[in-house]
Amino acid sequence: MIERDRIYASYLISLAWLTVLLFVAGCIINTVKILLIFFHGTLIASDFVTLLVVPLFLGMIAMGGTLLVFAVPQFVQAILAHALVQNFDRRGLLGVVLALPVMAVVTWYCYDYLTPSMQLSINDGPDWQPWQHGLTVERYLTTLAVQAPITLFGVLHCEAAIRDRSTNSVIVGALYSVIVFGVVWGLFSNIILQIWH
Repeated sequence: MIERDRIYASYLISLAWLTVLLFVAGCIINTVKILLIFFHGTLIASDFVTLLVVPLFLGMIAMGGTLLVFAVPQFVQAILAHALVQNFDRRGLLGVVLALPVMAVVTWYCYDYLTPSMQLSINDGPDWQPWQHGLTVERYLTTLAVQAPITLFGVLHCEAAIRDRSTNSVIVGALYSVIVFGVVWGLFSNIILQIWH
């Protein structure tokens, strides 16, 4: 009974940390983009303070999207972890990792059907088509790439909770990874924008 409670609590706490981590990632990505634009001289100094509020706002939107998209997969993983740990002890968590391809499908459908469509279709050109629901190979692989570190984070967090150890190392490691990812993504996206313009 205690182990079951630990598993479900661990996945709930890891979902809360996931929202915080993706908030940090969104803030860092947008801050790096804004800083690069600022240092290229296309913004004036008075715009700089105003534009630093935008990453916080976008980060809060990312938190809401995180809950909409990843709550159901985290819940399914918690149920799976409980069933597997009950039968195979801690080694059962490997089954959660092996279920990653299925979790990617669950994540995609949560994204596809639970998040609002923000496509305004303003000035999209003559080739514009409305959003098509469904899972394509490209969408699946993208979702799999996004879901993999999230599943790993949840499993590592759960494993630490089952062993009654501190989860701080898992959280700090994830925070470092998010910071590096945010900086790299912010730089990369600015490079792509400069190539296209």
